[in-house]
Amino acid sequence: TFGIITASCRYLITGILDMVEMLFAEFTTFSKEEQWKLAVRFYDRFFMFDACYRAEKIFPDELNKAMVAYSAYVSVDVADHFFDDCPNQANIEEAQRSFMKFMNMLLPSSRVAIPKANLDESEFLALIVLIFWFSDCLQMRDEIVKIGERYR
Repeated sequence: TFGIITASCRYLITGILDMVEMLFAEFTTFSKEEQWKLAVRFYDRFFMFDACYRAEKIFPDELNKAMVAYSAYVSVDVADHFFDDCPNQANIEEAQRSFMKFMNMLLPSSRVAIPKANLDESEFLALIVLIFWFSDCLQMRDEIVKIGERYR
């Protein structure tokens, strides 16, 4: 549900910030705003990639499922109740439409790509590093862009 993903996201963002501080010494020299922008942009990409990668391991024949937390998945079958615990019900119909579009279009095509890539665990981890430093669409200082290019 929305509540499970919200809680999971908070933990994941905190973990991302801790992880990149340990992996990339330069990250600690960035402003808090720059760190946050990079972490959130990474989260947006990583969440989907990880959700599909793990779902492929657990549900290889069910392309309509994605892992959204350590022990929770989402699928079209449960999508009608996904927003039941959302505290702000103001735009729930629009959110539901967007979610169903994701579930019916983006999720299956993303799930199909995972087995085609056939990544082992080391390749998966290497790709995570590449995803982190792919900061397109962000207004970042040239220094940060150059650091990202070096890691890629």
